[in-house]
Amino acid sequence: MRHLLKIFVAGLVAGALQMQPAKAAEPLEETCKLVSALTKDGGDGGTKAIVNMASHWPEADQIKLAAIMNPALQKFDYVGGDVYLVADLDDNMQEHLVTMRIKGVSMVYIRLIYQHSNSELRFAHIEFQEKFKKVASYAFAQKPEKLSCK
Repeated sequence: MRHLLKIFVAGLVAGALQMQPAKAAEPLEETCKLVSALTKDGGDGGTKAIVNMASHWPEADQIKLAAIMNPALQKFDYVGGDVYLVADLDDNMQEHLVTMRIKGVSMVYIRLIYQHSNSELRFAHIEFQEKFKKVASYAFAQKPEKLSCK
């Protein structure tokens, strides 16, 4: 079973590597793509979107990220989500809070950090939690500001 998971995750990473952009997308655009992927394609789509966000990471780290995120993301049937800006330090760092609605259950929460790298903001960290209390265990740098995905 573990071998099949490794093959599956490697396939997700290989697919995401083929879609790598030359230049990183803006943080909001990347976060919105993740919300859309989870809503349309579930855990597999979300995992591909996350690996694509991490395309500037070494391939081995992308594979580890996919192996961690995919089982967590697979557990739910996503019906939509919202994005909030919870930290904005100009060109140095941005943090987003994603609230994903789950069919018939409740919500899950994702915190994403984008940091300055190579003259642009790039994906640096993700945290996925099923309880708001856990995702909010450390303070937001500012009052959450709802952002619009196009």
